[in-house]
Amino acid sequence: MSLVNVLTPGEAHGREYLPPDQAGLPEAVAGVLRAAHRDPGRVPPGDAAELAEFAPELRTVFTAVARGDMDAAARQVNTLLASTGAHPQL
Repeated sequence: MSLVNVLTPGEAHGREYLPPDQAGLPEAVAGVLRAAHRDPGRVPPGDAAELAEFAPELRTVFTAVARGDMDAAARQVNTLLASTGAHPQL
């Protein structure tokens, strides 16, 4: 969730928040990972940009859950899984 918050527009501390520009994406992603006690080393700009591309789609999942619309959240997750070719296993 922290990555989505950093990579999408919204509010932070009662003020409008805008995500970092392309140049700032790698450090923003690295900062979130460090805060989670993971040392990412250098985050490649392409990886950071790819995460930023998916963040708004993930935001719609969180928004749907927050309003109690689990069906919409599940549809969005399924859409993301299909678009990435992911095959999750539990």
